[in-house]
Amino acid sequence: MRLALALLIGIGGVAVLMSRSLNLGGAPIDRVGALALIVASMSWSVASSLTRKLPLPPSKVMSSGAQMLAGGMFLALTAAALGEFRSFHPWTVSRAAWLSLLYLIVAGSIIGFTAYVWLIHHQSPTKVGTYAYVNP
Repeated sequence: MRLALALLIGIGGVAVLMSRSLNLGGAPIDRVGALALIVASMSWSVASSLTRKLPLPPSKVMSSGAQMLAGGMFLALTAAALGEFRSFHPWTVSRAAWLSLLYLIVAGSIIGFTAYVWLIHHQSPTKVGTYAYVNP
């Protein structure tokens, strides 16, 4: 019951933020983007709950690597389908930006996500979900 109430409050919060009647900002909200964020959040929650029950590789590094590879391939295909690569010119990106990206890949993704996968097998998904309060 508490979980259902929390879900309703969360969905209600999204509805308030998307409401045009509140005039929370000058630009209209992209409904497709907002829907994509909601679906992504729900997918993350469902997958986090199922992770403990599904047969995954014993190595947490292998498990997180496979998940990141699948997610990266999906995002690359989506970007290609939307034509995002046509206007991207890698040589215009600064060295500092490439190094920042490398840091985010190693520290934020590889280390952070592997720790998340390990933690989800040792704690409840509800507790592990609180990482979002401290993880940017």
